[in-house]
Amino acid sequence: MYVVAGVTGQTGRSVAQQLVQTGKAVTGLTSRDPAQVEAPKGVALRQVDLRDADALAGLAAESEGFYGLIPPLWSPEDYEAAVEPLRQGIIAAAKAAPRSVVLSSIAAQRAEGTGPIRSLHPLEAALRDAPGVTLLRASYFLENLRNYQEAFTQGVLPTYWSPERAIEWVDTRTIGKRAAELLTAENPGSLVQLSGERPASFEEVAQSLGQVLSQDIRAVSLPAEAVIEPLQAMGAGQIAELYAEMNRAMDAGEIAFEDDVPVERRGPSLKEALARVFA
Repeated sequence: MYVVAGVTGQTGRSVAQQLVQTGKAVTGLTSRDPAQVEAPKGVALRQVDLRDADALAGLAAESEGFYGLIPPLWSPEDYEAAVEPLRQGIIAAAKAAPRSVVLSSIAAQRAEGTGPIRSLHPLEAALRDAPGVTLLRASYFLENLRNYQEAFTQGVLPTYWSPERAIEWVDTRTIGKRAAELLTAENPGSLVQLSGERPASFEEVAQSLGQVLSQDIRAVSLPAEAVIEPLQAMGAGQIAELYAEMNRAMDAGEIAFEDDVPVERRGPSLKEALARVFA
């Protein structure tokens, strides 16, 4: 049996689906009442608070493998304080399981200046040399573009960094497939950096997206800080300012993979991935 955290989210759901498709038994973790959660087909649900390190580690220890991540936290005013118990829960489970894959992020090797990504630096430090643990650094989620669908109706793809700057991206189905492979591999490795077919600028993304949606879409650059007000209007706490920090780092080219670690390029082309995301 494999234990998958965040099973109702993008990557957790994808990992669970990939494991089920290969005949594996999967227990998905949720903080909500399982009766009120729509689980991926073939996945058993278990209600567990990811901040409960003892319960999480106990369940992971009984599994064949554990997939963990720190879920997004929107409302806390002190982001780091809110992340810490979640981080400790994931660390405990990852170390307790016979094999673990823990989702990290591009630029997690940097201790500061990366917005919410900075919370993954101490996570990696705690797990980098842990036996049986693979850290999976993924690049920008192409699914994040779904947040701008209202702007698409006006022919606009907003970007908070230079539209011509090429960035690393990957779709979450590719992340899920690779994570499932690593969970079941004999020698998965301790650190994997994962991205899509090639870097692409938001100008290129807008062009490909326009072809997929059969409409004209152009990338429009906004100041990094422009993300703060709309996020706060939706109830975001400190993470709104952290996203502005990440946007500045993205524009400066500082959201990048670690130079001396290979980057795996997997998944479909940009246009094919966008078609899959917006199917």
